[in-house]
Amino acid sequence: MDISAAFARYDKQTDVGVCVYDRGGHYIYINDTFLKIRKVSREEYLGLTPYDLYNNNLTDKCVMDAVRKNRATTTDVQTVFSKDGKTVLRKHLVTLRPFFDEAGEIEYYVGYYKDLESFNEEYDDKTAPRHINTDETGFRTMIEKEAEEVPFVAVSENMKALCRAAR
Repeated sequence: MDISAAFARYDKQTDVGVCVYDRGGHYIYINDTFLKIRKVSREEYLGLTPYDLYNNNLTDKCVMDAVRKNRATTTDVQTVFSKDGKTVLRKHLVTLRPFFDEAGEIEYYVGYYKDLESFNEEYDDKTAPRHINTDETGFRTMIEKEAEEVPFVAVSENMKALCRAAR
């Protein structure tokens, strides 16, 4: 099986936006779904960093900060604003994962973006947990509650059942 062809096929079928950033945080790859979710052109983003978007009031936070600080996969909710920085366009569930070189330095970041409007339940970012990967085995919540008390983040009934079964 040709992995490049398989990935290209997956990339066209997925409803998840995927971005790859270099060690400096510059966008070096953006899939079509990301462009559709963000309603931007590839040319508008390539060469920029998430910090450029944050500093120009196009997003409410830069998830890359947490990844750089903790050197771990991080998931959070990000608000995207219009070009004037005043109107909320959408919210994304963002997962950003670092990839390390042989010296243990972050070489690339891979970001996964899911438009929260595509979920089939209401999302409340005041009660949703923020997660940080503590090791290769899983996530721990960053709020002061037991896992059973933490509300699910806007997922389908099937996903809730799968998560309950996994516990």
